[in-house]
Amino acid sequence: MKDPGQAWLYVSLTSHDVGNAAVTDARYHYIRYADGAEELYDHQKDPREYENLANQPELKPVTKRLAASLPQSWIPEGRKKGGKGGDSED
Repeated sequence: MKDPGQAWLYVSLTSHDVGNAAVTDARYHYIRYADGAEELYDHQKDPREYENLANQPELKPVTKRLAASLPQSWIPEGRKKGGKGGDSED
């Protein structure tokens, strides 16, 4: 990396199993589970993620912004019927 101090312009998305995903930006880490549960952590104030801020009303705009980066669909169309991917319906 040429400039490690450069501003972080993008989010990072990770997922585990269907419906569980996390989005991280320069400051916050947002997690949504398949059952709808949410977690939000402020890495500037809480880098070890002890305090879940997801239910804080003043942080709803942050939650909403990060949630917009989550996948809208989890299963490729070809896999819905047990296929192996693509447009196949094997």
